[in-house]
Amino acid sequence: MTHYILQTCIGWTNSHLHEFVLSGKRYSPHDPDFSDEFEQLDEQRVVLCDAMGQESRRFDYIYDFGDNWQHVVIIEDPYAGDSEQGLRIRRIGEENACPPEDVGGSGGYADFLAAIADLSHEEHSRYLGWVGGSFDPVRFDITAVSLLLDGIKI
Repeated sequence: MTHYILQTCIGWTNSHLHEFVLSGKRYSPHDPDFSDEFEQLDEQRVVLCDAMGQESRRFDYIYDFGDNWQHVVIIEDPYAGDSEQGLRIRRIGEENACPPEDVGGSGGYADFLAAIADLSHEEHSRYLGWVGGSFDPVRFDITAVSLLLDGIKI
């Protein structure tokens, strides 16, 4: 569930593997071929707040091992979403647009941004076509994300 919530907040499409690191332990979807080798625990068998412990309010989220997106997730207030209607998930911060899926990690994203900003760049048209015609790297629609989060039942 946590992975799905983060994918919704970030704007990605759940197209790649991921892992969480909480209190020094690694959690991921169960894969019998790799779980023992990488010392990963099955994320379906743990509740986030139990794995974090009472004092911790942060964990690491790694997505797309090829692009290697690494995020530090901070829980500002674990009780802020409690209401008479039940628990509500909220993203309270916003900074920029999510990099496109499969852009090539931070280096590929920098190249992508340079290409779409330069009309004479040889990859300009191809990159814009790849992302549907336009991309604003500073646009983030927190209202749209909040509506999507409202649809998630915990």
